[in-house]
Order: sequence, then C-alpha cells, then structure tokens
Amino acid sequence: MEWIIGSGANGFGGVVRKGDYLFQAPLSFYSKPHSWALSPGYEFGNYGFNRPILAGCIYCHSGQPRPVSNGNGRFKEPPFSEMAIGCENCHGPGITHTLKMRARKGGSVENDPRSLTPAHLALALSDNICMSCHQTGDVRVLKPGKDYGDFLPGAPLENTLSILMIPPNRESPPQSDHLEHYYSMTLSQCYRKSGGRLGCTTCHDPHFEPSHEEASGYFNKKCMACHTEKSCGASLEIRRHKNPPNDCAGCHMPKRDVHVISHSSLTNHRILKQVDEPFPDAAFHQATQALPDLIHLNPIPGHKDTPPPPLTRLQAYGELMEKKPEYLGRYLALLGQLERTEPAARWCRPR
Repeated sequence: MEWIIGSGANGFGGVVRKGDYLFQAPLSFYSKPHSWALSPGYEFGNYGFNRPILAGCIYCHSGQPRPVSNGNGRFKEPPFSEMAIGCENCHGPGITHTLKMRARKGGSVENDPRSLTPAHLALALSDNICMSCHQTGDVRVLKPGKDYGDFLPGAPLENTLSILMIPPNRESPPQSDHLEHYYSMTLSQCYRKSGGRLGCTTCHDPHFEPSHEEASGYFNKKCMACHTEKSCGASLEIRRHKNPPNDCAGCHMPKRDVHVISHSSLTNHRILKQVDEPFPDAAFHQATQALPDLIHLNPIPGHKDTPPPPLTRLQAYGELMEKKPEYLGRYLALLGQLERTEPAARWCRPR
C-alpha cells in the first residue's frame, strides 16, 4: 500500500502500485462500524488487486493527480504532484496570481479573474466547481482533447465535460442521490422558489466542516436565513424530542444508506417539506426541444437550450445503450448524420 484515500470521516482505502499502474485495494476500513469490509465497487465482483484507479475518480480524491490520458490506470512519475485536495482545486492555478502580485508589489486583486474567489462568481459558475465532483448524472462525457484536469474553476464546467442524465418519468422517478447532490437540490421547493439564490455554498462552507455535535445548530442557522421558527408545521414540543432536538436537516433532509458504499449514509439534498412529498411536475419535464432524450445538467450559464455538440451526444448514447437499449437507435441515427456531414472522420458502428 503506497497511498491511503479518504479522510476517515466515512472510512479510507488503499492504493497499490504495479509498475506505472495504480489499483484499488479490495478492502477498506469503515469508521461507523470500526471494521474492514469490501471497498466500493467490489460488491459487483471479485477484482482482487486488479481494479484500476481511473482519472475520473482520482481527480476528486486528490489534489494534483497525473494520470496518463486514456491510460486505464496508468500514471506518470510521480503519480501525484500534490496528494491532498488543496486550494487550487477550487480557486484555480495560483501561479498567475503570485506572478502578478510580485510584478505589482501588492494591490487589490478583487477584480482579477485569475485570482478566483468562488463567492464572487455567478452562482451557476460557483456550483459548477462543486458539480465537478459532487454531480455524476448517468454519463459524463469529456470534450475532445480535454481531460478532467483541464477544468479551471471560474470557467463553465461544460467547456471540459458534459454531465447528462436519462430523463425520469413517473413510473421510474429519480432513485439514487449518491453524488447527485446538485440535481437533488434543484428538485426541492427551496431551490425552485429561491429565484436563483440557492446554491451549494448557500449552506456549505468549503473551508469549514462542522462536527457531528455542531452540525444541527450550524445548518439550522442556514435554514433560518430564509425561514423562521413559525415556518415549521411541527410543534416545538415534538421537535424537542427529536435526536438531536429541533434539527431542521434531520427532518427535511434525512440521511439514507448508500448502497454502493458499505456502512455509509448521505444526506438527501432534495429538501422535503414532508417525508412522503411527491416529486414536482418539473422533474418529469426537464428535457428540451433541442435535447429531448437527455437532461443536460451543466449547460453554459445563459445557454440552457443549447444542446451539447453532436460528438458529445454520440458518445453519451454509446455509453448509455448498454443499459438502455433504446439509445441504440438514437446512436445509429446520429452516427448516420455525422457520416454524411463529416465523411472524412472515422466513425465506429456498434457490433
């Protein structure tokens, strides 16, 4: 074991090196039961020490990884130029800021776009920083020539990758909220009635994580920024008998087990007025005329009705048709269109 992944809040796992390749260890330690169990992903099969560490995963669990493009677990030497998640993951490269400050010998950088303060961004761009790791969708498609490390905080995430989701319907409503925090939030009344003022950093401070004992009071204050004690339909007597008492998030954002990570739970970010609150009608009408068969979760701000480019959609259909055969016809139709409009390119047809 050469590296450990995880802070220990939920647990941690090991990373093994074999030559230029990194692999996940099959066992992880879980903090809640204080015991070892199968690592995430191993519930699907016994991969031994042969499950590669992929770029799309490691970029969210480390500071500056150095995977080889399309290397399927292959990394440069050294594999990490910075191991822990650091300032630049959210604030962008610091070198331009330091060079400018040396040249100017001080001065205000508040309006310098290279000195990124997420709080000064438009909310959609600030949310994009969080979505780069906390929103998976059903498929994430990198733009041609791009890698996960090309995303620069402050720029639209869509410039680097598109996050796409199969539209839900009433017979098959959204089920999983594991790493679907942004999407779940957008389905809540709080988000839809905020007029675009509610985002990830409304409630979360990336520089501060309250302890388990502090969490209830900390997040209650966030709720009270919009609500009052009279907003709650439950009596104070009932709320005081909860554990912890008078806990807004405990009632309206209940935790649920994560089926893909043993012994773990997460907060449901679809803020519910009632536990059995149905999904809003808007949840089933999120596709657009330009993109009727997918939901584009991270369009460039102000361009909601502009679909991802055809090549992005082609790759999305290609990945989705394994579990949703109806996308095969859409893949072939778009492929035929591209063969006519870009005949010089080499296109692959599924077997």
